[in-house]
Amino acid sequence: MRQACHVPLHREDPSRIERTPYPAPIWGPLNRYGVLSIWAGRSPIARGGGRHANMERMRLELLGSRGRAAALVTAVAAGAPLLRRAIRSPAGSPEFRSRTVGLAAWWAGCAAIGGRPRAGGGVLPAAVTGAATAGVFGAGALLTRRIPPLRDQVAAVTAHASKGNLPTVAALTALTGVGEELVFRGPLFDLAEDGPAPVVVSTGVYLAITLATGNPMLAFAAIPVGILAGALRAQTGGVVAPCVFHVTWSLAMLVLLPATHDASPV
Repeated sequence: MRQACHVPLHREDPSRIERTPYPAPIWGPLNRYGVLSIWAGRSPIARGGGRHANMERMRLELLGSRGRAAALVTAVAAGAPLLRRAIRSPAGSPEFRSRTVGLAAWWAGCAAIGGRPRAGGGVLPAAVTGAATAGVFGAGALLTRRIPPLRDQVAAVTAHASKGNLPTVAALTALTGVGEELVFRGPLFDLAEDGPAPVVVSTGVYLAITLATGNPMLAFAAIPVGILAGALRAQTGGVVAPCVFHVTWSLAMLVLLPATHDASPV
């Protein structure tokens, strides 16, 4: 009897196979698994081995970061007319409240494009800086009330506090302040960190968006506020300190500006 010849089956080790998971067009994995999952390393491309897989992963990461940057810049630019409409709404009107809430929601959506922001720390120094900055602005308001064109621009902003419900206006002010910082000192600041001066770049974009309101006093305030908030972000590495600074400054100005401008100039 002839003995059966058993030929062993040699299986190739899957870990040693160099493969490219997606020979299909590049938009295939983007649509199927999403850019964020590729960044997080959860897609088959990120798990695939071999030189070709790594090159494919790097290419998708580059494309994904560029797409995210384009989406973020576009969304931030689209927030300019929303800010203009909110600021120019009649003081104390339902339109002002709804448009301000919508603006804050828009900024939150812009921030979500960049993913979860880094928190950081520095709450107390940020609050002190915000209060001190408001004190300087309050002293400057004593001068601007002597100049009719500037006094009118400031009055257009303070009218929301004097004619509306103060607790409601304060809550809306804090809400929009947090929303702005989550964007301008969040993912937008992260994008600018690749350059030489992220504080200057983020402040410049913040100024450009504020200019859309047509109020020169708000645009002027955006410069020191943007610089100080950016410096806090650079120092603490997160968005908590800029948010605390902005909210402290905004709420203090909500009290100081009407107090200084309601008094008749000497």
